[in-house]
Amino acid sequence: MGFIQPKVWKYAIEILKPRYLHLDRIVLIEGIILHRENIIKSPTDGIILKLKEEEMRVASGEIVGVILPDMETYKNYTEELDNTLTTYKKMIKERQDLIKQKGIEIENMYKELSQKSNICSSLIASKKDASEIIKELDQLNRKITLIKKEIEKLKVEINTLKEEEDKRIKDLKEKIITMYTPIHANTAGIISFSSDSKEGFRNDIIGEQISSSISVNNIFGKFNTISNGDAIKKEEAIGRIIDNLESFAVCNVTLDGKASFSHNKVEIKNGENMVMDIIKWGSNEGKETWICKIIGNFYTKDVSFSKHAKIGEIEGIGIPREVISKDERGYFVDIVEEDKIKRKYIELLGGNQDWIVVSNVDEQTPVLVKIR
Repeated sequence: MGFIQPKVWKYAIEILKPRYLHLDRIVLIEGIILHRENIIKSPTDGIILKLKEEEMRVASGEIVGVILPDMETYKNYTEELDNTLTTYKKMIKERQDLIKQKGIEIENMYKELSQKSNICSSLIASKKDASEIIKELDQLNRKITLIKKEIEKLKVEINTLKEEEDKRIKDLKEKIITMYTPIHANTAGIISFSSDSKEGFRNDIIGEQISSSISVNNIFGKFNTISNGDAIKKEEAIGRIIDNLESFAVCNVTLDGKASFSHNKVEIKNGENMVMDIIKWGSNEGKETWICKIIGNFYTKDVSFSKHAKIGEIEGIGIPREVISKDERGYFVDIVEEDKIKRKYIELLGGNQDWIVVSNVDEQTPVLVKIR
């Protein structure tokens, strides 16, 4: 980079000479992680009772909920369930409080035991009668042992109560499943009781379809979340099963230039390094849409990301991006030639955020940086 001042010019100008570069090719990738999804539909009209928590792993055919005939049945079930939970919670807490109380008693006894032991040691050292204090120490040790046994007994009772509680709840669920219409998972995966009517569209993106016009901003719609006690119609979507064994990404990519590159693998530093295999792509005016398969045992929610990533390397004559401008004809740089500033059109081939390899200039081309 240097300065020149043509004879007839009032101001000095700053110029640079392009140079031969070896650059990493860096592109901006705006993407969203996808998974295959299977819609769960209600087998009949009624009131839904969910038997699985959101985002739990379920097996194919597993019962995830029940359709009850009316709200009264739903309220009766939830009331019985709440009563069971409240009763056992109270009994368990009573025993936990007793354990805490007895633990304080033992702590105090150990303090008393320590004090009496010191007294006993002092008596023995001075060759005085310590028989009474020894009896007290023995009684304290016996009390501590007794209370410890009581605590162990209370812990067993708590475990028994928890087992009884689990069995009561299980029996309630089995009873309701037997009497009314169960909802089965139609495949294995992660359950979500929400849907947006675009699951088929997302599956098509992953499967067979790709268009250069796909935008990551239009892949998801407004989700409708199903809650316990909601009225449901037959064939209405009540949720979806998300395949957590394979993950994909749809990406809108702002290219670094027109030079071709290998659509192979790309690494995204997104929290942990995420390697994606580009399996399909389409181009549209300096941008590409990629469908990628995420390599490895990688599962996360359907989250978006915006990251720069390396797609390869390029060699050639390069200049800083900051000296490049654009008009209706394309990209250009201003050059100084015969004491005049001229516009020279170039083609962007590839590079990083700061430097880029271009066409139509050489190492002797005086590229204008600024006028001072």
